[in-house]
Amino acid sequence: MPLLNAFWESVVIALVTTAYGLRWERHYTAWISVVMNVVFTVILFASTDLPPQMGLVLGAYIVLGFVTAWRTLRSIFFLFGTKTFGALSLTVALAESGNLGWTASFANALPQLDFITVQYIVSWFFIAMMVQILGLFFLLFFPPRRKSPMMMH
Repeated sequence: MPLLNAFWESVVIALVTTAYGLRWERHYTAWISVVMNVVFTVILFASTDLPPQMGLVLGAYIVLGFVTAWRTLRSIFFLFGTKTFGALSLTVALAESGNLGWTASFANALPQLDFITVQYIVSWFFIAMMVQILGLFFLLFFPPRRKSPMMMH
């Protein structure tokens, strides 16, 4: 008997991924992290029934991620780090369980895309922004520890 159902498994994976990003990607996002998160996004894309327009948005995001890694565009690495991927994973988990209702007022205000796609985008954006702000909070209040000269040999 499993301890978690599919929804809670997805939520736990998203939260663990986000926590990893908050802890280990506080200062910068490494090239290998960009590559792996783009690969994980491809897997998420291939394993999720997304609305067609969201599929296009995610496809463009994946292409941009590969270009970013290939051209080593460090200034936008944070867009493909574990905090952003964790936010996307959490958005997909919430969408699959029908819990994106909190985005409805935004989705109604942006009629250019279909309602469900806007819900995905708004959720992903807000969760990613919250996580990025939390990451800045951690960076400001918990700066990197410097090794003392006595410990460096």
